[in-house]
Amino acid sequence: MKLTDFNTAAQLVGNQSTSASDLTMIAQYHPTLRRWVAAHAGTDPAIFPWLDSFGDPEVSRILASRWATLQSGSVTPLGAFCGFVA
Repeated sequence: MKLTDFNTAAQLVGNQSTSASDLTMIAQYHPTLRRWVAAHAGTDPAIFPWLDSFGDPEVSRILASRWATLQSGSVTPLGAFCGFVA
């Protein structure tokens, strides 16, 4: 699987079974997919500071929401983090 290919990466970031290591690589190769990586349930919280370091306010908002959700123990659908679910 070629993670440097945008179409492949976009499909993988929408798949809830994508591994944390693949998600990290997707975020590295495809900055426009970082918001989806940030919202993905499989993303390792250890990379939250790295994702946040790029200064994208939307990614920062998603990460703050993810962190709060992780702390509370609740589960939120992927789309809600990205602003697509009311």
